[in-house]
Amino acid sequence: MAAGVSSKTGSLHLSEIGVVFLGNDEVDESKVIKSILGCRDLTGENVGQCVLYQIEQAVKKISVVEAPGWNSMQKTLESIKKSIRRSVSLCPAGLHALLLVIPVKRNDEEPASGDIKAAEMHMELLSERVWKHTIVLFACDDGVGEFAIKAYFQKANKILEKCKGRTYILERRSKISELFTKIEELVEENRGDVLIPQTYYDPLEWKTEDLRRRRGSLDWNPPDMTKGKPDFVNDPQALLMHYAKPITVIALAVFGALLGAFAGAEYGVCAGLLLGSILAVVLAFLIFKVAENSNCIDT
Repeated sequence: MAAGVSSKTGSLHLSEIGVVFLGNDEVDESKVIKSILGCRDLTGENVGQCVLYQIEQAVKKISVVEAPGWNSMQKTLESIKKSIRRSVSLCPAGLHALLLVIPVKRNDEEPASGDIKAAEMHMELLSERVWKHTIVLFACDDGVGEFAIKAYFQKANKILEKCKGRTYILERRSKISELFTKIEELVEENRGDVLIPQTYYDPLEWKTEDLRRRRGSLDWNPPDMTKGKPDFVNDPQALLMHYAKPITVIALAVFGALLGAFAGAEYGVCAGLLLGSILAVVLAFLIFKVAENSNCIDT
């Protein structure tokens, strides 16, 4: 974001502004955007389900993202939800203002509660911080009276409270320069801050992605520390085999000691201990060798 502060007025000047338009599928966002930008033949770049428009007005670059609309009467597809989340990251300079477009129909005395609720729910996809950057734009059909507009204001009261009452009424006779003034005032109020999305994913998906980054792969499975261990409870033979070696060593040591004592009585103590030790070692070696061969044959 290129920005400067005037030393005389202290006001913030931006060379680039990022704006996102968000509304239900009853809103012809493309038409609204072209009307506001004053470019009927404006063409945009498709980025997934979003469209990015970029123009220059005076000394400012303006990036406008058209997010996909939703159907208030049907469940929103996950792909559309992800595109709405992604829309706030498509402005090269960052998102300075989000225009929540609510259509005001000529034949409707007041909006349906479901439409307003759906708008609020889809805004929640972008976190609570988005309200700090939001202006509610009432896009009016030709011939809409003041009474109908007031009814919409009342119905959308909760939304207006969240965005501190920032609104703009778009009619045929509206001065578009007034909307850009409101946007610049919003940017000034936020001191040039942009909305940085926390994530484009659902919370569970974000946690999975975070773990994947930390571990390198979620396919890693911890080793089974119990694998290969004998089941002493259900297999008494395994218990016996587990303690066979130490029991054998102890038995042979005792046997060697007895043999040594017996030989020592006849040939001397030193000769008896030496003879008993050698015999114990030889017997132990032979027993373990036989046990090894037996295990190899079993397997």
